[in-house]
Amino acid sequence: MKYTDIFVDSPIENVQHMVGQVFQANKFAVEWKDQHSGTAKKGSKGMNFAFGGFAQYYEIDFQIHSMPDESVAVRLVKSTTGLMGGALGMHKVKKQYNQVVDMLSDFFKSQGMYKGKK
Repeated sequence: MKYTDIFVDSPIENVQHMVGQVFQANKFAVEWKDQHSGTAKKGSKGMNFAFGGFAQYYEIDFQIHSMPDESVAVRLVKSTTGLMGGALGMHKVKKQYNQVVDMLSDFFKSQGMYKGKK
């Protein structure tokens, strides 16, 4: 399971709100599992099943945790493999995952809150 942690210097409540807003602004549907985790989805599973790599479906799980130094970690987990779409689908899912990591990192950088990623 591939994941990336993005570290942010802001109260956890602000980070939770911002993560949801950034996903929604980029056309992801956000489903919160609880106040610290959720799933961001884009595309259609049915269309992906029918058309493979030509109709992509992305799902990224996320968790938001306080760190001992009072910063916040946003963990992004690549939840889908793209396997149904073959090599094209797998490539698209990897590319989309990297774009989401960059999207959130860039947003927090623009807000002056970004502390790094791992």
